[in-house]
Amino acid sequence: MPEITPFGSYILSGSATTFAPVPETPRLQSCLFGPGDQVLISPRGRADLEYNFSFGHEGKIVIHKVGEIVAWGMTVPQFEARQKARLSKIYSKNQRPVGKTETR
Repeated sequence: MPEITPFGSYILSGSATTFAPVPETPRLQSCLFGPGDQVLISPRGRADLEYNFSFGHEGKIVIHKVGEIVAWGMTVPQFEARQKARLSKIYSKNQRPVGKTETR
């Protein structure tokens, strides 16, 4: 008599390498920001100062003490350079890169 196994058990029988975090891909680097996108910014590289911003219908965010930063049509590296330049005037060590947290 053949051994009976639970339905779908073959899915879990392999290694879990597919559940590892996906490294940043070139697609994200070429993805353009627009209204509805969200970014995570951490001035001074401190987790306790992380801010999650959502781009409004004009494609910009407003940061307290910094002002508006327009990102519509920018790639992640372009926006990262712009926000670092703006934040470095207020915060002396803005080392942490931008993280895109949600895409429209």
